[in-house]
Parts: sequence; C-alpha cells; structure tokens
Amino acid sequence: MKNLSNFNLLIIILLFSSCRQQPFTGTVHIIPYSNQIAIGTQYRPIGKNLSIYLSPESGMDKDYIEDLLSDTGVKCKFTNFKWIADLTFDIKPDTIGLEGYRLVSNDYGTKITASDTKGLFYGLQTFRQLITSQNNTLVIPFVEIADSPKFLWRALMLDEGRYFKGKEEVKKLLDEMARLKMNTFHWHLTDDQGWRIEIKKYPLLTKIGGKRDSTQIGSWNSNIYDGKVHEGFYTQEEIKEIIDYAAKRQITIVPEIEMPGHASAAIAAYPQLGTEKQSIKVPTRFGVQYHAYNVADPKVIQFIKDVLDEVCNLFPSETIHIGGDEVPKGSWTGSPLCHKFMEEKGMKDTHELSEYFLENITEMLSKKGVKTSGWQEVALHHSPEVNARIAPRFAGVYCWSTIGKRDIVPYTVANEGYDVILCNVNNLYIDLAYNPHKDEPGLTWGGYVNEFTSFNILPYNIYCSARENTAGEKNNLKTAGKGKIQLTEQSRPRIKGVQAQLFSETIGSFDMVQYYVFPKIFGLVERGWNAYPEWSPVPNDDKQALYEKARAIYNAKIAEIELPRLAADGFNFRVAQPGIKIVEGKLYANSPIPQAEIRYTTDGSEPTATSTLWEAPVDCSATVVKAKLFYLGKESLTTDYKND
Repeated sequence: MKNLSNFNLLIIILLFSSCRQQPFTGTVHIIPYSNQIAIGTQYRPIGKNLSIYLSPESGMDKDYIEDLLSDTGVKCKFTNFKWIADLTFDIKPDTIGLEGYRLVSNDYGTKITASDTKGLFYGLQTFRQLITSQNNTLVIPFVEIADSPKFLWRALMLDEGRYFKGKEEVKKLLDEMARLKMNTFHWHLTDDQGWRIEIKKYPLLTKIGGKRDSTQIGSWNSNIYDGKVHEGFYTQEEIKEIIDYAAKRQITIVPEIEMPGHASAAIAAYPQLGTEKQSIKVPTRFGVQYHAYNVADPKVIQFIKDVLDEVCNLFPSETIHIGGDEVPKGSWTGSPLCHKFMEEKGMKDTHELSEYFLENITEMLSKKGVKTSGWQEVALHHSPEVNARIAPRFAGVYCWSTIGKRDIVPYTVANEGYDVILCNVNNLYIDLAYNPHKDEPGLTWGGYVNEFTSFNILPYNIYCSARENTAGEKNNLKTAGKGKIQLTEQSRPRIKGVQAQLFSETIGSFDMVQYYVFPKIFGLVERGWNAYPEWSPVPNDDKQALYEKARAIYNAKIAEIELPRLAADGFNFRVAQPGIKIVEGKLYANSPIPQAEIRYTTDGSEPTATSTLWEAPVDCSATVVKAKLFYLGKESLTTDYKND
C-alpha cells in the first residue's frame, strides 16, 4: 500500500471542517472493508438530486450508475462541468495500483480517483455503501479512503452443467457480485449431466446433450429420481449478451468446458467421441461417470479443437478452464484404441496419456494467445520437466483439497511453479450444507460451510483456515501447520486469488442458488480484498480475542446492512437458527442476528411468526421446546431442545 500523501493533515481537515454541521452519528459499514480509511465527525447532505461528472477516459457506464444509486433514493444528473459536480470520477495514473481507488468526501463534494476504470467502479460501490440517512436526509460522512484489493481474482463459480438456470438469473447474480467488488465469474457450462453452450459446428451437443430424462434427488447414493425432463442451453447470442452485461459490471467471465472427463453429455450427442464408440444417454445420476473422451483418437482431438475455437471466439477472457478433474481411468484402460496408442508412444500408464493430452490442449490454447485453467488434478504428479513445460501455460490451478493429509496441495502446486486460485473445500465450497441440521440441504463430504468458515480462510496461512475439522472438533491453530509444506517466499506471488464453488447437484432452482450464496459469499469477499487479517494465528498465539472482535464486526455488517439490502432487492438468503437451552428451570436463547425475533413453542408444534416471542430468560418446565428465528420475512430451520 502506498503511503497517503499528507494523510495526517487530511484527517485534521476531515475532523474540523464544516463545523456548522451537526455531528455525523451513523456507522460506516463497508464490505469488503477498506484498507485505509479516516472517518470525520461531520457529514454532507447529498439530497435526492446528485450531479455527477465523469472524465472522458473514466470508462464508467451512466446507466449502471443511475440504476445502482436509485436503490438509495438518489436521482443522478450528469454534467460536463467538473467544478459544479457533487460526485466526480477521474482517471489518474499511478493513483494507488490496479483496481484501487481513492475517495475523498468533504464540504466540496466527493471525488473518486483511480488508475483504471475498475478502480473507479469499486469506488462507486463504496460511495453507495457510505450513503446513509440522518435527520431524514440522505448524507455521506466526511471521509478519506485509500483502498485496493490484495487479489485480482475474486471469483464465484456457478455450475449449470447439472442444472440450467437461465440468463436473467445469471444477470441477477452478476449484479450482486458487482456490488461486492467481485471481478470473475467462472461459468461451468458442461458436465456429464448437461451441455449448456451452443457450438454451431456440433448442434447435437445441445439438442441431445442439453437434455436429460430424469434427475437423481437426495444424496449421491440415492436411488430416487424425479422423473422430470431437465433441459436448457445458451445460444451464442445469449452468451454475448451476458458477457457484455458482465463487462459493464467489471466482471470477466471464464468459461469451463470439461475435458477429458465429465464428458458424458457430449458423448451422448456424438458417441464416436468416447472410448467405446457406443450410444449412451445423458446421465441422470450424479457423481463421477465412467465415460471420457478418447484422447488417443485424432478425430476427438479435432472435435475439442473445434469446440475451443468457438469458445475462444465468444469469450474475451484471457483463460479457458478445461476442468481436467476426476477422469475415470478405467475408460482408457479398458480401451484397445488407447492401449495401442500408448504402446506406439511408449507410455507406461494412463497418467502419461493424460499428460500427453494436457500438453496438447495447453499448447493448442497457447497458440491462440489463451492460457489454460483447470482443477488441481492438472498439476499433480508430474515430473519437474513436465511442470516446467506446462506451468507457464496456466493462468490458474484451482486447488480445493484442504482437508486431511491432502491439505498440502495448494502450497505444493504453487511451489512447483503454477499460479494458484484457492478454492478450499472447507471454506469456499458453498454448495456444502451450512451445518448438520437434519433439514439443512447440501452435501457434507467436505464438512460444513457457512458465512464464518468462508470468513476464516487465510490465503497465506492456509493450515489455520479451518478452525474446526470435519467432525466439528476444534483445531489447534498454534500447531496446525507444524511439519507441513510451507509456501516459499518465491511462491507467494503465485497465490492469485480466491474463488467460491457452487456445484449444483442439490441446487435445482435459482431460489436455492441464492440460499447457498448468501450469506456465505461475504467471507470470500472480505478475504479476497484483505488477505492479511490481523487475527491470523502464529505458532505462539492463536489471536483468538482479535478474531472474535473481527468476526463480531463482520457479522454486524451482514445482519444490519447486507441482509436488509438483499431483502429489499428481492433476494433469498438463509437465516441461521437460534440456540436454546433450559437451565435451572429457565429458558435461555441466543440469536446470531440481534435484530431478529426468536419465536418458540412448548407444545411440540412448529413455531410460526405469531408464536411466543422470547425476549429474556423465562420460566420453562416443558419437556420439548422448538424455536425459530424470524428476520426480514425469512425464517430459520427449527431448533429442537429436549429437556431431559
């Protein structure tokens, strides 16, 4: 972070200027919190008509600004005269670094400067969060902010291979990402259970591969199916529309086209792509499927090249994600064609065949000026020679394995020369269930993820990112990294960012997408911007007190600002259930959201919004108590308590 010029003087100005104003009595809640901020004691009324000046090189979109600020009650008027504007946006080279901005608000208005358009855009998001009401008037406090993100990759992955959502739903998600200063949308468009992107040269990919007869429901081991046809895909025109929509919100879209595994939908459309050359149906069951591309067949490689040609022409992203995970090796070991090819090439095993394919595809994309991305499997178990050849071709290896003995994977991959995107399963797999509650939806194979586990991720102290193990037992943070591979100083710049994963095996509706994303995503938002929290444990100090303080502030932002905003925008979100307990004949309760109502029953019935309101410890001799939290029109799952 650059030192702020005359920063102390500016603080004095903020504190003592405009003494005729009433003191600012509001609270400043910004997500993600700004790196450096000085808040004055005064404020400036901004009224409902805000004059805005955009410098010619700002790149800011007027329609977007008007739409964003309209939610606060502000009406925008744009002017070509900077000196009369209430809010100005200016590009100034070397202001503070990539995607950073400075925001100064005082008696003379609010000025936002940045080195690039993204910085101005994020300054706008902060300005929106600063607007508050005081004495029935819209105001903004006197403030100076110097702010920039630690990571230039702050991402969310949406899996539509399993369940198609639609362009309007994707746009809504992009809107929320933009408000939270996220800059990358990883779009998982193909998988075993569906192909969701139009490829003009191969129309059967969507005609056949984009449709399945039924869908497994419940867990991966379930034998229950819904018996309903599920289908859908995006035309190339729709994809262009979404790309443009995202670009106006400073979001890059990275498409994922799975290969060589997770290819059943494509093989159902074109059976000659598989090792068996036999017709199959688009799978209705989730989990890893047997079928994979026959990478020993030049015609299959040509198919992949054709697909990537169209994908690269559509997406302006500097990288294409190829998946590369969970390849069913049995598909290759059982193939005479693969065996013959391996013998001809002198390959000893299928790992060498996968390396051959990987080198081929990364070179193919490299010649197009596009880097490759993939899940962690693409970077594992290679020789130093192979790593040296392919690592420079990768924009990011998405490392998710952070539980058990494989928690060394992210730092191992970075130390071997690959750029890494942290996708920690126990912090950022937001499709996992919030907690073990019997009615809580979601998978549990990697533990549980909520808004606090996402907040806990420590990119440069990864072994302390899990404060509990998958069994719910507390980890010893002082010794968590003892004896494990550490990130070398040389490799630290290779940690490029953080990404939340929303795989959709259990998420059929957009309503449930919102339920899983909010409030879990807020933790990633904080850590993508501020990667070095002061509460990061060290071997002789777990810094628990600092952590508890930071967590409380973070929780207050969510409860007081973000959830009400989501409710006003018509978004779904999860409300956590209350805690209840009977001690010495009195019923005690607590709420993770202080503003919420706790309603309870003692007759075994489910609580409703009209059930008894818990406000303080109350006499209770009931054998069963049920309680729910009610907040902003939402209700939690039921907490059951048996008084034995």
